[in-house]
Amino acid sequence: MANGPLSPVMLIASDGLIQNPSNALKSNDDWAAEYQSIIQTGPVLDQALALQAANVGNISNLIVTSLTTIGSNTVPALGDAVTANLANVANSINNTATFTQVVESRGDQLLGSGDISIFAQVYSLATVYVRQCNEFINSANNTESISSTFTSMDDLTTGGLSQVNSNIAAFGQDLTAIGTTIDLSRLTLLGHPWLLLRQILVAGGLLPGLYAALTSAGISDQDLRQIQSNQPTVSADLDAKIYRVFQTITGRSLVEICELLDVTLPVNGTGSPALQSGGLATAADLLDPVKLLPNTWPDLLVSLPSGSPGQVSTVNIYDSQAQISPPVEAFYRVDPEFLSLSRIIPANLAAANLAWARSLQQVKNVINQTLPNLASAASTVETNGNLPYIESLDSTTGPVPASVKSGVISTLGTGSGPDGLLYLNDLLGTIDGEGWANLMVPITDQFANLTGNQAFTDVTNNYVWMSGVLAGTYGNVSVGPINIPGDPTVYNDAGAAMTALIANTIANIAVFQTAQPAISTQLDQYWANLENRLTFEINNDELAGINLSELTTNRSAVLSLGTNLHAIGSDPDQAEFFSSIANVADPAGQAVLASLREARNRDAMLAKGFGIDTQLSAQ
Repeated sequence: MANGPLSPVMLIASDGLIQNPSNALKSNDDWAAEYQSIIQTGPVLDQALALQAANVGNISNLIVTSLTTIGSNTVPALGDAVTANLANVANSINNTATFTQVVESRGDQLLGSGDISIFAQVYSLATVYVRQCNEFINSANNTESISSTFTSMDDLTTGGLSQVNSNIAAFGQDLTAIGTTIDLSRLTLLGHPWLLLRQILVAGGLLPGLYAALTSAGISDQDLRQIQSNQPTVSADLDAKIYRVFQTITGRSLVEICELLDVTLPVNGTGSPALQSGGLATAADLLDPVKLLPNTWPDLLVSLPSGSPGQVSTVNIYDSQAQISPPVEAFYRVDPEFLSLSRIIPANLAAANLAWARSLQQVKNVINQTLPNLASAASTVETNGNLPYIESLDSTTGPVPASVKSGVISTLGTGSGPDGLLYLNDLLGTIDGEGWANLMVPITDQFANLTGNQAFTDVTNNYVWMSGVLAGTYGNVSVGPINIPGDPTVYNDAGAAMTALIANTIANIAVFQTAQPAISTQLDQYWANLENRLTFEINNDELAGINLSELTTNRSAVLSLGTNLHAIGSDPDQAEFFSSIANVADPAGQAVLASLREARNRDAMLAKGFGIDTQLSAQ
């Protein structure tokens, strides 16, 4: 097969989403079961039946609306009521529905009410918003991962170059001028004369003048071959001999070495007129940072331990007189590597090279780069000069101040996860039911416990009688007479009887509230949790830019959904959501689930180095 955007099961799923959209996806069965468990329990069932009858029983809109708010000011759970707190939100969804019907209507609307392209757009907006918010929240929380090593924003944004030299642009120019003098892959050996000799050998072999000087000093061809090998082993005695040779290389011989290494620094005794001073005097100067970096040696920096464990301070390697600064000298004079190198080259050069090398090692991946690449990078990067707030961030404030971290989390963290991380069901929970079931169980449990309670029975009886009135059980709906059980009043039509029953129900709920204050308080809190959940999801939808009134049919959105099924399957949150709403009784719904599984199979196989050919060619 090819590497196209669709596999066979993805194509089947996409066709079903286009041809029979209402069959492929549906509200979660578990969510529907939980919803049914409420409307089939106690007063909610009876209220739903009464409302259903009212909607077909030629009853005034005022009476229908009254049915949806029974108990809203007392115990709304006993009337499946929309309270005043939620009235505006509920009316925007379904203005002639009880609360649980409003919730169900919201899920249907988000699912597109039969238009899968609406859902595809809703889903796209939701997933993008969830991903973006969570990236910000996780980033804010992960600032601690770099706080322990954070020194300044310049150090962070320049990849550590500002910890090497405080004048980065000029430093880049100085590095450019020294060509390939330094082997960055062997930074721990910087300052050793043999390493400089190796760079010369690698660049082009031995020049006559240098070769003569080396052999005259007793350095054999075997020594030179060992130095040029991939695993050189060089004694301190040989290393010192090489340094002494370098001290004798001047004039034209030094120019030839510089040309081999692409060094463009001036050489004393050459040029027209001949340069008398200020340039390189001997080949040994190629080991001296002051000579190699004529413009930026005063700006060379190194981080040294300071104060408590893990704390460091950045200091200059040199003082203004080109002498090793006291903190650097004090730190390195007891360093074993310094003690070893200072027996080969002068102590000030040994300390400077060790400090410079360790500073350079802070630049990520530097040992995998060449000196010209480092020079190019240093010449290009920018610091945060003239940005005082950014420059003020240090190890005390951390890379992200606490106020910024808390601001990001409090503003974007509107989800139900840790620190407000968002899940898809925080926006689309009315579709898959996640987040709702656990809120409904306490209500159904409480209703079950109230079986046989007279005050509770009085409420439920009214709903039963309402349904009977509207069904004509107690008399003619239009002209009466209507006799309600236990009520001596004779009503002329169903409207009058319903009005009386609604008033009785409201009164009975008030009686229940007085008789059962603790249970009423519990039910009120449970109901408030449900209302808060709906408000929570709608608020998140608005933040994500989901405005159902502005969405129109868009087939392209459906096609995008089809091509994204593998990405959905690879994301645990999205996969769980789709797994709960794909209709397994429909071929397209099965193909959706197969696509999700296929994606996880591909990920697992590819992660272990296996191939898997599932995609169809799109050419």
